[in-house]
Parts: sequence; structure tokens; C-alpha cells
Amino acid sequence: MAEKRLHAVAGIDVGKDWLDAHIDPLDLARRFENTRLGCRCLRNWLRKEGVCRVIFEPTGRYHRRLHQCLAADGCETVLVQPARARCFA
Repeated sequence: MAEKRLHAVAGIDVGKDWLDAHIDPLDLARRFENTRLGCRCLRNWLRKEGVCRVIFEPTGRYHRRLHQCLAADGCETVLVQPARARCFA
């Protein structure tokens, strides 16, 4: 189990009101409000699950708070353009 946690990666769908997160390969999913408190709760959940890399689309102003929160915590963030993300859907 510890081996999986070392390689856990989260994908986050960023919306105006919500942050929908999924952790692979643990197959865990949760929804958080896209607020300052919601970002901190999401960050804490990712940390607890051993996630150190997070992937999401840059969505103008809606992703900025999340990006700042995760980067300040030392989490690697990978921004993927929507057209590239659709290639993997």
C-alpha cells in the first residue's frame, strides 16, 4: 500500500464553484468548494493520501487560488491545456 502512495497523482476538474478531485491509482474521489477554505481542505486531503503531483487545466481565474495553495505547500502542479486533456478522455 505504501508503494501506491509514493506514486499517487491527482487530477482536478476546476470549476467556478467546485473542485472535483480524483487520486490515481488509489481510486479516491472527493468534491471541494472552490474557496480558500476548500483549497486548504483539498490540499490537506491530498497530503494525507500521499499525493505530491496534481494535474489540472488552467481555467483563467478559477484555478489560480488552487494553484497558489498547492505550490506554496511544495506540491508539484502540472497545468494541461484543455485541448491536450481531451486527447486522453
